[in-house]
Amino acid sequence: MRKKIIIGVLIIVVANFACSKIIKRSDAPADYPIVEHSYERINIIGETSNKGNFDPTVEYNSDGTVGYLIYSGLEQPEKDVGFHNIKYIHTHLAKTNDNGKTWQFVKRITESTSDTVESPIFTKAYKLKNNIQGMWHHEVPTLVHDPDDPGKEWKLFWHKYFSADMPKGTERPRILSHSWIMLKEADSPEELANAEEIKLFGTETAVSPAKFNFQNIIGKTSNLSTYSEPASLYYNKKIYVILSYFGTSLRPELVLISSRDHGKTWEYIGSPLDDKDTKYLNKDYKSFWGVALAEEGGKVFLLAPPIHKKYSYQGTFIFEFENIDSAKLKRNSKGNPIVIKYIKRSLSGNINSGQSDYHKYNIYGGIIFPQADLDSAPAAAQIFNTKEKIINEK
Repeated sequence: MRKKIIIGVLIIVVANFACSKIIKRSDAPADYPIVEHSYERINIIGETSNKGNFDPTVEYNSDGTVGYLIYSGLEQPEKDVGFHNIKYIHTHLAKTNDNGKTWQFVKRITESTSDTVESPIFTKAYKLKNNIQGMWHHEVPTLVHDPDDPGKEWKLFWHKYFSADMPKGTERPRILSHSWIMLKEADSPEELANAEEIKLFGTETAVSPAKFNFQNIIGKTSNLSTYSEPASLYYNKKIYVILSYFGTSLRPELVLISSRDHGKTWEYIGSPLDDKDTKYLNKDYKSFWGVALAEEGGKVFLLAPPIHKKYSYQGTFIFEFENIDSAKLKRNSKGNPIVIKYIKRSLSGNINSGQSDYHKYNIYGGIIFPQADLDSAPAAAQIFNTKEKIINEK
């Protein structure tokens, strides 16, 4: 996937479950807890996306009385509902007043719309017409609450890119010359739907520049690169964002940045994981993409789904930061990252799963965990409550 610099739409989902258990892994470089039990499917009241929901991000207000779930709503024209080359990827908002026990659909925040763009390099690569017809996709959102920025307390980051129309059933290529990490800001999550779209982060591949690039620090990879999979956290009066950077294998794939002034300016911090870390955990892992940031008990954690060379996203590893301001994870005496726990896919098969998120006030649901199961088609994309905290109570 990274070699082609094409990021396919994720396919995802549901199931019936077994009993819960936490087991110790004995065939790994070091023992760590593996969470392996049945998870509870989240049914969002009023949600109608016919291909399901994915890419969850959960955030609460300051006192934890109201929670918000923002996610990708996947839709297909009814005549094409059996195909997995998703045409519409919107950003949807749901709300809870009971710490994640029930969720109610609120509204659509961004709309997937049709358009025509020009991109000579992708026209040639995919044998497309000069005027490429397709859809604007909005996916992998992350919501953060910044209580110290009046009128702009709620900030939404997401990946907006152009996806070319293709014959039925054929994967839709991403036109990376039209790809950015976007920002919306408002005084409430509901008002994000009306907020201005800002091109915040982008690479030199994009036809129009974003406000921030960072390639002068991490290095330009090629003419084909992009940022995707943003995650965010407000901690100690700063906003932290971590991006997945898709380029050559010689460059870091995770880009951690921070802002001291509510997102007006950004500082590059570093990359908390590298290729050595992936191989340490499993020789068949390619890297970690689509990570999340979370806080519990005053500590900051990285929720990281590994990419298997054959099976794509496979569950979620949880690591603790020793110092997030230096992108430094806690490591053992040999320099390897210490695993707090591993959240395993609960359904059969090796389909995409694990781009998780967590908030300390999501008391009922705990870590939320997306996973795919084609048996639940056409709504293959689903989100689950694991009911797992990051730190287990003793």
